[in-house]
Amino acid sequence: MIRRGKRNQRDADDTDERKDEEDLKNRSSQILFILPFIRVIRVPLDGSNPKLNVRDDAGMKWKIKLGAEARPETAATRLVWAVGYSADEDYFLHEVLVRGMPLHLHRGQHLVGPNGTMRDVRVKREPDDRKKIGNWQWRNNPFSGTRELNGLRVLMAVINNWDLKDDNNKIIYVPASGNGVPELRYIISDLGATFGKTGGAFSRNRNEAQSFANSKFVEGVQGGNVRFAYGGKNTGLFKNITLEQTKWIGSWLSRLTDQQISDAFRAANYSPEEIETLTHAVRARIEQLITVQG
Repeated sequence: MIRRGKRNQRDADDTDERKDEEDLKNRSSQILFILPFIRVIRVPLDGSNPKLNVRDDAGMKWKIKLGAEARPETAATRLVWAVGYSADEDYFLHEVLVRGMPLHLHRGQHLVGPNGTMRDVRVKREPDDRKKIGNWQWRNNPFSGTRELNGLRVLMAVINNWDLKDDNNKIIYVPASGNGVPELRYIISDLGATFGKTGGAFSRNRNEAQSFANSKFVEGVQGGNVRFAYGGKNTGLFKNITLEQTKWIGSWLSRLTDQQISDAFRAANYSPEEIETLTHAVRARIEQLITVQG
């Protein structure tokens, strides 16, 4: 489905692109050394967190996100990617120096040092040959009704993504490489509203390990469909997700080791205590998906 690969749906048992045995932390390996200096090319105003479009000295384009979503988004993209769905290529940097900063930013000025130094940011790689050609909708897409799409919905509940809006879903054109063919990748972008608790505008949060661990997840089964304790945007997306579909995505998630789950959070620079809390919470949710009974 929105899984990595061609626009058409891939069978769930096609494992050629799965990385179950790969350390999730390695997806951020040594990125610090290839971004020593970067320069601003644009300051986008979309979204709720300040961002900068930049290029490094090698000409690669990146999007920097500042603020509270940097850590949870970096971790979330790894878990989404680990079970076969397409995801942004996100990395966490403790410090980065940016040249050519505007004299004043509309948002996030207090997060930038006087010499253009920024701390604790997410950087997203955006190669020039990959183009966004549109957005896809949760309720109207080529994969409606499939276990892959409903599995993705369940995965959003696993990480407590309360910002499920169509604006965050994008279709990316990826040119052919080697002997391959061009691809359209259906991606959920902007996964920063995660690893907290869902709920109303005044009760939900993000990047709060203990809130995430304390929040409810599976409430039960009714009429063959699993009920999730989800209180974010687009709650209707979690209706009519069958027991079989729930267990299916649970079986894929269960292949991840605790070390691999921990590495997703370690790559986002969570503290050892937070990593332990988040890893145990994710593992507990995976167990609920597998053991839930109708």
